[in-house]
Amino acid sequence: MVKQIKQSIKALVVKKEIQPTKIPSAESFIRQAINKKVPVETMERLLAMRKEYKEEQAKEAYITAMSQFQAECPIIRKDKKVNNKDGTLRYIYAPIDSILRQTKHLIQKYGFSYTIDTTVDEKWVDAVCKITHILGHTETSNFKVPIDSQAFMNEAQKFASALTFAKRYAFCNAFGILTGDEDDDSIQSGKTAQPKLEIDKDKIFKLAKKAIEKEKDIIVAEEFKGKIVNSKLYSTKQIKELIALIDEKIKKATT
Repeated sequence: MVKQIKQSIKALVVKKEIQPTKIPSAESFIRQAINKKVPVETMERLLAMRKEYKEEQAKEAYITAMSQFQAECPIIRKDKKVNNKDGTLRYIYAPIDSILRQTKHLIQKYGFSYTIDTTVDEKWVDAVCKITHILGHTETSNFKVPIDSQAFMNEAQKFASALTFAKRYAFCNAFGILTGDEDDDSIQSGKTAQPKLEIDKDKIFKLAKKAIEKEKDIIVAEEFKGKIVNSKLYSTKQIKELIALIDEKIKKATT
């Protein structure tokens, strides 16, 4: 009988230990504020701060995803030739369909989508590429080119050429995509060089720590706590340190 009681107690202890800690969300704090009938001005301030915080988080996620995209994206080789009337080589470029074919899986992998809008007048074509990350942050890049009046093409071809050119450069500039011929070393090794970008995790940790120290609103602090627990940007030691810092701040604010 005593043995059975001990086993039951042990089972309860184990069950208690493995239960995850529930971190209150900003929404739960807002619901509590509504239930307690806090003043409208206070609610407006809480909602405004929550919106600002989410925008900051979305921007941070965009920057992180873009750095990862650029680190993995290859240099796109120029393989399309354009000749002069006499058959001599005029220039070589990477067509937009070739660029998209080599990057679309990375664009999807890191949570990006994009649109390209254009405006045209008699002499210019302006293309604007808008990138949107899955968390909502957006950034744009535009590229404006003249319609070449001297080109040996009809009017429709001149327009189409300028339009394609503007779209290609707006797209590449927005994502930081590089194009170029293979250099001698790349040809010899059989590999195309790739840009190497690394995330400075120590810098991100210091910025997060500084942000927590300055934060005065416990709702924002609690929501930030949930983001840290699930983040891959910090080591286990750094996560514990940041969580402890948030808990200490919340304790001081509520006592």
